[in-house]
Amino acid sequence: MSDSELQRLPVADWREMRNEITELAEGKKARIAGILLLLLISAATTLVLPLTIGWIVDTVTASGASEVPAVFWWQLTALVAAALIGGVVEFFGMVALGRVIDTMVADLREKFMSATLDLPETEVERVGVGDIVTRAASDTRNVSEDLPSILPTLSAAIFTIVLTVIGAAAIDWRFGIAFLLATPLYVRALKWYLPAVPPVYGALRSADSTRGERVLTTLTALPTVTAFQTGQARVDEIQSATWGVARWEVRARIMQNRFFGRINLAEAVCLLLIVGCGFVLAARYGTSLGSITAASLLFLQVTGPISMLMFVMDDLQSAAASLARVVGVTKNYAPPAAVPASAVGQDGPVVEVRDASFSYLPEHPVLNGIDLTLHAGEHLAIVGTSGSGKTTLARLIAGVREPGSGTIDASVHRSQIAYLNQEGRVFSATLRENLALAATDASDESLTHALSLVGGDSLLASLPDGLDTELGEEGHRITAADVQLLALARLVLHDPVVAILDEATAEADSRNSALLDEATAKALEGRSAIVIAHRLSQARACDRIVVLENGSIVEEGTHEELLDAAGRYAELWTVYSADIHHRNQVRLG
Repeated sequence: MSDSELQRLPVADWREMRNEITELAEGKKARIAGILLLLLISAATTLVLPLTIGWIVDTVTASGASEVPAVFWWQLTALVAAALIGGVVEFFGMVALGRVIDTMVADLREKFMSATLDLPETEVERVGVGDIVTRAASDTRNVSEDLPSILPTLSAAIFTIVLTVIGAAAIDWRFGIAFLLATPLYVRALKWYLPAVPPVYGALRSADSTRGERVLTTLTALPTVTAFQTGQARVDEIQSATWGVARWEVRARIMQNRFFGRINLAEAVCLLLIVGCGFVLAARYGTSLGSITAASLLFLQVTGPISMLMFVMDDLQSAAASLARVVGVTKNYAPPAAVPASAVGQDGPVVEVRDASFSYLPEHPVLNGIDLTLHAGEHLAIVGTSGSGKTTLARLIAGVREPGSGTIDASVHRSQIAYLNQEGRVFSATLRENLALAATDASDESLTHALSLVGGDSLLASLPDGLDTELGEEGHRITAADVQLLALARLVLHDPVVAILDEATAEADSRNSALLDEATAKALEGRSAIVIAHRLSQARACDRIVVLENGSIVEEGTHEELLDAAGRYAELWTVYSADIHHRNQVRLG
């Protein structure tokens, strides 16, 4: 699929973002209110400095320079106390708010990863991996890095600005008016900036997704790119996408500079208004020099928070664009709530497939009119030659894909259907961590029991550090058969109601096939199962066997019934038995 045909995952609107933040703040509202109160107290202490200095000016003016007034020491004490109290309160308020926000962001990242891992395969193909990867990497990083610093700064700046205006009005209401007269310039700058910037940052994130898509598809298909000598064309496409990102970056910086220019203009006008107001009040109404000094210092003090507020708006817009992309996934692809296995009924079919058809391309059907029923506790084998549609049918039942027509109904939740294929994974982590992927809260005893149940005692005994042994490329290497035992142990720990094994032990050689067949039987004991059987010995052990040919069911019955029917399954069994006999002869010879 070309980049132009790729779509994007949804982006949340302000309502969805607000709802998501409200959910994340659930149970933390009292703490947040207390933290905001601390920041308000801290902002109030900042008024002490300019007001006290104005008081000192009036005191010195009234008493002359011959001696230090007694009240001066109280004034100095007030300055020191305000600085200490304000600094301590602000520190604890900022730290506490940062921790709350960090916790909320961490919860959001977990929700995002859960939703991403639960994306249907068709959705992944529709949007491309680039959009998913950039949201998982760049956007979640932007949110986690920016919001914990933006929101405390934003809260403190707003409180300081509001209280400063109130303080100026308390000195003389006309100073308050002078402050407010400059407000339209700030509002005008924001009215221009706030609607104009989100589309720019949204386009920047989209361009980044396109670049990521082109890089990832080139790297994942590198052998094909090399074989067809299309490397230069792919490099040109990546370069074009990179220039697209650069153009939007430059556009964002230009808008920032224009915004900051408007802010500087507003500050200059406000300073002129304050100074002019002070001259007029002193000349006409005898306003003291200390009051004019206090009002001027209030303005100089508030320019920092105002500039900080305006500057942080840019970071906030960038973080909001990333947050919208993250929440767009968490709100639209929230993983289903897990249903306990004990809540699943034991009567009636667990899975019903009715007249299901599927095709990857319209002109090439893979499955045609499939009717299939899986009963509670039943083990159903699906066999057939390569390309008959076995894996596609398994993926439809697992919910990885959706049928083009027909229906697939399950009496259990999707979270209780486990799909295990032959591509076993060993992560660069300890054995304990590899097993705990399926049950994060499992004890060491549960992990050991699951491994022992599927015949993994010898594997555990062979590892130098037991559960603490590092596995993976740079750790202890284990055999292909052990990898499959590890996968079966994860299945036991996950404890699904329905297990779908898509040739999950197909890589085993003849020496390990019996061991893996026994391990599979142990792992499936007590649960409904669909087994895509590579070795017909596994099919023979199942309660019922379905034979697929060219995307249609051609036979169905028990092992003995199908052998008696002398049909397609009997032919497959004859070939399989002859192959096993030949291998045994070679091994014994």
